[in-house]
Amino acid sequence: MVRERSGFEAGKENIVNHYYKDSDTYLLVDSVSVITKMNREQVWELYGGFLIEYTMEMGWDELVRSMSPNLKGFLDNLDSLHYFIDHVVYKANLRGPSFRCEENQDGTITLHYYTGRPGLYPIVKGVIREVARRVFEIDVSLSITGRTQRSVQMNIGERIEEHVIFQIKLEGNANADNFIAKVPAAVPESSENYLRMSSLDFATALPYHFIMDEECKLLLLYGMRLTAMPLHDATRDIILLNQQRLSDVEVNLQLEANNEQLETMARDLEKEREKTDALLKDFRPRSPSRQYEEASVMFSDIVVMLNDLFTRFDRIVGFNDKVSKVETVGDCYMTVAGIPDPVAEHAEALCHTALGMQPLFEPSA
Repeated sequence: MVRERSGFEAGKENIVNHYYKDSDTYLLVDSVSVITKMNREQVWELYGGFLIEYTMEMGWDELVRSMSPNLKGFLDNLDSLHYFIDHVVYKANLRGPSFRCEENQDGTITLHYYTGRPGLYPIVKGVIREVARRVFEIDVSLSITGRTQRSVQMNIGERIEEHVIFQIKLEGNANADNFIAKVPAAVPESSENYLRMSSLDFATALPYHFIMDEECKLLLLYGMRLTAMPLHDATRDIILLNQQRLSDVEVNLQLEANNEQLETMARDLEKEREKTDALLKDFRPRSPSRQYEEASVMFSDIVVMLNDLFTRFDRIVGFNDKVSKVETVGDCYMTVAGIPDPVAEHAEALCHTALGMQPLFEPSA
């Protein structure tokens, strides 16, 4: 119903990893809004939640979960994620939105959203709510505290840029650490000569590290070996996931190309069928246009003495008023029965004619 109202061709809705024009997307959203009796902002927000659901079900869940242990870190890394997906995975070189995140003293988060596609900010609300619920197991509320637009002159013409400010607040105290990371406790002042850094800061600044003693021997704490040390950085997982994503994208692009090739072949086949139908229509005896439920057609293939044989064939066909000659095509003699006048025993009549022609091919004939 949505596709029909939007005026899209049937059979195109199964193409994935394909970039559609914004005008097509707006048509779909308007159609959904009319059918469901929701405003456009609600539809866009629901789409943002579905986008995260679809992305994680398609195999990106590990990548999304490895971005940060809390929601603020996730928002801080959104620009990097967009760049990675756009320039590395799909290589589309699109200009996506940009985000800047601030932590407030009252425990809330201020998110600045910059985009060249005005009016799509409700998607951000749906995305953040769904990420908070699915990835970090928290509930958040979002409110818009500011929205401005400006016109920018570019080589391709005028561009409208929009800046929207969101305030994000944690609902409840469950899993509060997944909202904003706790500030590490300050290291007490001391005159002793040691590194003034907490273990958390050290692990954050140096994700790949191991500890050795004064004799440069690796410390084996609790039987731990170097290969058993946990990996604090998710770069390896991201690289492996990217290779899998690249393979999936390549397969989808190949499927899309094959689909287009099949559609082209189907159109060409339809044109050839129309030509064949037109040719057969010219071969039929001239009569008012009508459809026949049953009829028989025979092509007799001969290679020598065509004129003599065709003359004899004409005489044989003339003996049976249920069979009529249509045309000679090259070395073929075409006869029909049941056209233009329907005959119940059309096949039997044509077989009798064929049996009458058969002796003409014997040497004695």
